[in-house]
Amino acid sequence: MMRYDFKLDLVPASRPRVGRLGTFYQKTYQSFKDTMKVIVDHMEFDKVESGPIHVYTRVYRKMPKSWSKKKKNELRGTFVITNVGDSDNLEKAAWDPLNGKAWDDDCQIAWNETKVTWADEGEFYIVIKKL
Repeated sequence: MMRYDFKLDLVPASRPRVGRLGTFYQKTYQSFKDTMKVIVDHMEFDKVESGPIHVYTRVYRKMPKSWSKKKKNELRGTFVITNVGDSDNLEKAAWDPLNGKAWDDDCQIAWNETKVTWADEGEFYIVIKKL
């Protein structure tokens, strides 16, 4: 079993946009991807070479600054239910940088669990088990 911690707010994967000059991602997601690449390039991984794996992803979404203290206290630790950043987009953003590092390809993920809750600071961790 391997666990990898990331101390940054997970940005949901956006849909690629097509413009006259080519395909691009929204700035916030592109910035997150660039930051993750730097972090992942400096980490050591116990790579799962082949076979099915179980991935548990735990995401703590940072509460917006605009929320009142009362609202933050009420929602801290509760599940995130919003129309922005559903769990499959969060998984994609978290898992894509790990392709070729923690596993060969995310097609190896045969079983996954993702838990997303509100927190004071954004962070996430990933636990990988070979099945």
